Amino acid sequence: MGSAAVKYGAALVGVLLLLVFGLPYLKPLGRLLPNTKAMVGTTGDILKETEALQKGVAEVQANLAKVKQQDELMAKQYELMQGAVAELRRQEELAGRSRSLLATTLDKEQRTADLTARASQTAAGTMTAVNDNKAELSRLASATARVQNGSTAIDDQMNGLLGELEQSKQNFAVLGRLEEAIRRALRNWRW
Repeated sequence: MGSAAVKYGAALVGVLLLLVFGLPYLKPLGRLLPNTKAMVGTTGDILKETEALQKGVAEVQANLAKVKQQDELMAKQYELMQGAVAELRRQEELAGRSRSLLATTLDKEQRTADLTARASQTAAGTMTAVNDNKAELSRLASATARVQNGSTAIDDQMNGLLGELEQSKQNFAVLGRLEEAIRRALRNWRW
């Protein structure tokens, strides 16, 4: 029992000496442990955010692929619209020519009606037919004028639409440059 008491006493003295002389050295180690835990937590957060960023980049790339497809469709639609605008302009020009020709024809019909009325009373039946033709041609000229006005309105609308399509095309080009900038940034990012 005597040697156990000595051993116990020596251990107790060793612990006391460690506490008295070693405590000042253990305090910085105690402050280091919470900082290490914080660093581990921050590193974990960085890893989670990096994974979220990678998922976000993958989604952006998928969306950019869809945007490229839409850009191709918009380019095709733009070409079709340009063809439609050209056709409408051609029709508008033809309608204008038709109207001019109809106006000239109406003028000539009126002269003919006047000459026929003066020429003879026996031409009354002919006069009625000419006047009927004049009325029909007048209605036709009016309808042609409405077609021309409608074509002009559609042409204006198509021009507006083409402007919007051009703006969309430019917007898609900006998105394409943005995708390239993101890819370069990811390549240059130091993990």
